Amino acid sequence: MENLLLKSEKTDPRIIRTRRDLVQALQSLLRSKPFSQITVQEITETALINRATFYAHFEDKFALLDYIMQLAIRDNLECKLRDCTQLTPETLQRLILATCEFLAEFHDHCTPNHDDDGPPITNQIQSRIYEFLRSWELSAAVSAHDHETLATILSWGIFGPAMQWAQGPREQSAEALTAEVTHLLTSMLP
Repeated sequence: MENLLLKSEKTDPRIIRTRRDLVQALQSLLRSKPFSQITVQEITETALINRATFYAHFEDKFALLDYIMQLAIRDNLECKLRDCTQLTPETLQRLILATCEFLAEFHDHCTPNHDDDGPPITNQIQSRIYEFLRSWELSAAVSAHDHETLATILSWGIFGPAMQWAQGPREQSAEALTAEVTHLLTSMLP
């Protein structure tokens, strides 16, 4: 993610370093405690910056988490799905597997007690899945309204099982879950 952070910011190198340090500080803290127990003070102490500098970059710790999630989603999902332009069973399968892998990686790098981290993750991931599905082409017979409805249904149908799998004991592989979810969801494709 660090390379993406550097590529995504075309600004002063000090801003890049500060944001990188804040991202790394929060990621480090998330390995040992839930997000709800992390304070801005702890983030700034870990990053070796002062609170005023933190607030010059982010409104609060939620804005920092949102920034991290945007970078991570772009780094993981968009790179894996870059060449997908049509909504087909194959692209749907790639999206489901990429979502499972992303969520598993995220949960593996956070403390086990991170239930409070759900809403920011849910908002970021589900909305990005929706955007992928909405941007992919469907047959001309599908109206714009039906395309939006289909994208909404599919995005939650992908996110829900992937999140439950990532948070659970993962008794089946990501590939097995992907095959199961793909089978269930492809019946909705026109």
